[in-house]
Amino acid sequence: MNWNSLSELQSNLAEFDKSMTYKDSLEIFYKNINRYRLKKPASDEIKNLMSMYRHDRQFEYNSIVISLYDFMELFIESIICDYVEELRKLIKSYSDLDNGTKEHYRREMIAMYNRRKTPKLAHLNDSYVSENLYKILHGDNPEILPEAFFQSGGNYNFKEITACFKSLGCTNIKSEIRLYDPLRSYFTSMGTSPSDKDEDLYQKLDDLVSRRNEIAHGSNKGNILSKTILKQYKVFLKVFCETLASYLSDSILKKKWDTLTYEARCSHLFTNNRVQIKGDFPVFKNMNVIQYRIGLKPEYIENTIKGLSVNGIDTEEYLSQQNSPDTLVAYLENRVQRGNLLRFD
Repeated sequence: MNWNSLSELQSNLAEFDKSMTYKDSLEIFYKNINRYRLKKPASDEIKNLMSMYRHDRQFEYNSIVISLYDFMELFIESIICDYVEELRKLIKSYSDLDNGTKEHYRREMIAMYNRRKTPKLAHLNDSYVSENLYKILHGDNPEILPEAFFQSGGNYNFKEITACFKSLGCTNIKSEIRLYDPLRSYFTSMGTSPSDKDEDLYQKLDDLVSRRNEIAHGSNKGNILSKTILKQYKVFLKVFCETLASYLSDSILKKKWDTLTYEARCSHLFTNNRVQIKGDFPVFKNMNVIQYRIGLKPEYIENTIKGLSVNGIDTEEYLSQQNSPDTLVAYLENRVQRGNLLRFD
């Protein structure tokens, strides 16, 4: 799935990289000035410049940490909004949600009403919050508000992020997300294993949050990380957020999968994109398909029928029958593998 929230994060981090490149160049410039100063008596301007550079390191560190955290918080809350929007497309009523999500929503909507004047909730006026809760509880309205699933206090460390998505029905997110790439490959490259403890795997994320809080409360003086380490934090942040987006795509596609009934197994492949279909249901060109395959984890992939042929002759649509002697072949947009299951929308 294409998440707008992920595209925005990637754009923000690309701009961050440009800023870091500029800061690296500036640091080289200052070092060259310092070498020049050691060879010749320094003017007052040079002395002032070097003094400002040393002072600027703390400010630079603070701005990098706060920027990285802000990018992540914006992404987390944006992808919660995206996820809730997709979820609302799949449910007909509030009662279709699992019990844990419904209980969380009722509790948080009441709490939201009490803190509706805070900056994060200022766009929700009094009547809107109360009317939504009434429609949900008495009218079984599926229009749940994403703000009810935001973190309500503190910051988005790993524990708090996973708690937000647990409240949306992703009950096994802590144990499952570590199996997804690029996070799984990242752990392998760093010499860690997905079976390690959370506090070891997500140390960079949690430390970033902790340092952001120190800066916000004015308690961080002199305890700064080098830009090299901060760049490593940025890499992990990007990997984690991209993995979360992939995990949430699977979560939504699994919910879609569960609503579909027409199913076929990829038992005969002509190429990676051409598969024979057998089953009792209609198929047509441009039909949406969800593909299911099992590796280290279950995986759901969106696909599309780009063309059909029956006994070698192209067609726009066909009523498939399990016992038909005809050979129905679908040309899919994305590759499939033998043994994959397909469900047709």
